[in-house]
Amino acid sequence: MVPIIEPGAVLIYYGTSETREGLYLTAMGVDSPFLDVYSSTYEEGSPVPAARLGNLQGITDTNFNGGLNGFGLYSSNAYLRGQLMLPSAGITNQDTVKVGPSPVRIWAGVDSITDIAEANFIVTEDGSLYAKQGTFEGIVKAHNSEFSGNIRAAGILLEQEDTE
Repeated sequence: MVPIIEPGAVLIYYGTSETREGLYLTAMGVDSPFLDVYSSTYEEGSPVPAARLGNLQGITDTNFNGGLNGFGLYSSNAYLRGQLMLPSAGITNQDTVKVGPSPVRIWAGVDSITDIAEANFIVTEDGSLYAKQGTFEGIVKAHNSEFSGNIRAAGILLEQEDTE
C-alpha cells in the first residue's frame, strides 16, 4: 500500500506492493508540508516513513513518548557536520573556539555563539569538563586535583591558610 496521493503531492516509488521504496512529497493535506522516505517498512498494512523532513506531526514513535510535533528531521540515523545550535546551547565539530589548548565540542549557558568560551558548561575535545556549578552523587575520582575556596568533607572543613 502506498501513501494516499492528494492534490499538491508527488509520489516516486519502485518495487512491488509488498516491498516498496520511495519518496512522498506533499505541500497540502493533513500534517503537510513534508518529505517522507519509505524503505519497505509497514505497520498493519500502512507504510511507515524511514525518514521525514518537514512537519513531524503524524509521526508516532514510542522512543519520544508518542507523537511528534513541529518542523524538523525524523530518522533512525543522522550524520551531521558542522554545528547543532540550540537556544543557549550547542554541539560543534569546528575548531574555532578553544578553552585551553582543546576545541569546545559541547556548551550551554550563553546566548551568542561568540560567547562560547564564557559558557556555564563546556566539554572540550580532550574530555575536559568546565562547569560554573555542579552537584555530583556517588563516587568522584580525581588525580592531581586543585581546589580554591573552602572544601567540606565528612564534617571536616579544609580552609586555605591566610598568607598575610
